[in-house]
Amino acid sequence: MKHTLTACGMALAAFATTASAQSTVAITGGVDLRVLHANDLNSVETAGSSRSNLTFTSSEDLGGGWRALAVLNHRFRPDDGLLNQGAVQSAGTTQFWRHSFVQLGGPLGAVRLGRYLSPLQEVNGAYDPWGTDTAATTHVGGINSGSRYNNLVEYRAPAFFGIQAVAAMATREDNVNGAASGALAPSKPAGVYVRYNSGSVDASVAWDRNGDGRKTVGAYGSYDFGVAKLWGQFEKGDIAPTGSTINSIGVGRPSQAGVTSVKRYAASVSAPVGAAVLKLGYGFFDEEQVHKIGVGGDYFLSKRTNLYVNVAKLGGDNTTLTDVNRKVRADIGIWHRF
Repeated sequence: MKHTLTACGMALAAFATTASAQSTVAITGGVDLRVLHANDLNSVETAGSSRSNLTFTSSEDLGGGWRALAVLNHRFRPDDGLLNQGAVQSAGTTQFWRHSFVQLGGPLGAVRLGRYLSPLQEVNGAYDPWGTDTAATTHVGGINSGSRYNNLVEYRAPAFFGIQAVAAMATREDNVNGAASGALAPSKPAGVYVRYNSGSVDASVAWDRNGDGRKTVGAYGSYDFGVAKLWGQFEKGDIAPTGSTINSIGVGRPSQAGVTSVKRYAASVSAPVGAAVLKLGYGFFDEEQVHKIGVGGDYFLSKRTNLYVNVAKLGGDNTTLTDVNRKVRADIGIWHRF
């Protein structure tokens, strides 16, 4: 009997070990806070809506190269503990505003269902050395691309010689910004990107159609020389309707007769110096008549914790730029990931 119980115990232990190796659940996230001076005001807030978050990831190896994945990502504002539903730092009611999806993947690629970034927004943030965050970011913003779509169905092709392709489409339901739950958008949001990432070269092209039927195209690239890395962004998109005029750096688009689209450009460089990374960037919003220069850097205390400081300046002929908007803005903060 003793031998039988011992054998059973060993079998259960082996089964538990195998099960734990095949299925994992991880809790990750980060907390970021900065002191920001902008438009003659001082505030304490997170430097980007994605920096302070709590993420639950479940992954299971199904065998034969197939894997199931589920992700829930919750954003919050560490300065007051409220939910963070967007880069404007407004408090919302959606618990998992950033990501909530399930995915089944294998040798033929992966299918993802739920709420996730549009394909264009997934890649464009990868070509800004500030990661679309802080006072100095020169991110071109996706123009009219929805940052995330609800009820998304996405196919992610397997990588082939450094090439990755992703295509997605969402339902019309719940894809109208600011509308009540169940509202139907005029169009089904859709998008696609193709990305080549191998060695020092990283380049992408992307297309997006939002729920209003407005389209955005983008081309992005970076090259790592080792001593420095160059970054570039270009986007062109249909103009927003009257009243929807705020661009990614917080400036309105002035009324311009005959303008049917807008173009945005950005070029940046980053350079590692010991435990620090120095950054310099310039963004130009063509028909919106505004430009921005940003400079700053990170100092890494460890792989998971860094200090940062950034300075930026807006300029141009944009009629919505006031004297206060044109003053230098700056932030200093700390970001810890876990």
